[in-house]
Amino acid sequence: PAFGDPSNPTNNELSRYYIEHGLEYAGAVNLVGNMILSYRVFDTFGESSVLFLATTSVMMLMLRDSRTFTEDLLRYFNREDKAEREVLDHLLRTCSRLLVPVVFTFGVYVIFNGHLSPGGGFAGGSILGGGLILYAQEFGTRGVSRYFTNHLYHIIKVTALAIYGVLLLYYGFMGFNGLNNHIWLGVPGTILSSGIIMPINVAVGFEVACTIYAFYSLFHKGEIK
Repeated sequence: PAFGDPSNPTNNELSRYYIEHGLEYAGAVNLVGNMILSYRVFDTFGESSVLFLATTSVMMLMLRDSRTFTEDLLRYFNREDKAEREVLDHLLRTCSRLLVPVVFTFGVYVIFNGHLSPGGGFAGGSILGGGLILYAQEFGTRGVSRYFTNHLYHIIKVTALAIYGVLLLYYGFMGFNGLNNHIWLGVPGTILSSGIIMPINVAVGFEVACTIYAFYSLFHKGEIK
């Protein structure tokens, strides 16, 4: 519709209804998080599915094995792995030791406070993914693999999207049929509030963090470790 048209969605009662009743029905102080993870949760689930499919596609193309890489490339990667273990940057390593815990703590904070303040799963997941990359820059992808293995990556990626999907199906089924869902909204303004919004933020955060680090690791080393 034309800009300024009185019948535009931005000028009708819908936005006013969200603002006036969003806290009551969803329990989230952050009305933006309320919109994208409650009223538009199906659309946001599509965005998370895109991340899942994008990572899976890159893995099919870039994963290091004999089916996708020649012997010469495999030998090159092995030499790079050896050089990575031998070359140490003491300044970067010292800074990383100081910064990585702060980055991870802030990322978790942003995820778990997305229903209370600006932030949420996409922002917090990006911070966690950047923290993993910072750690890998100094301690190598082999260093990351001590805590974040390929197997753990698959578990987190699939479980996070599955939890999101189950919550969405339950929430949608109850709403479409005019039934009251039994998910506790909690006390507005506290960590334990907002019903499905906080667990979805957590699921999205882990999905985004896995995606960001997977892209870095696959393009850098051809493997997630």
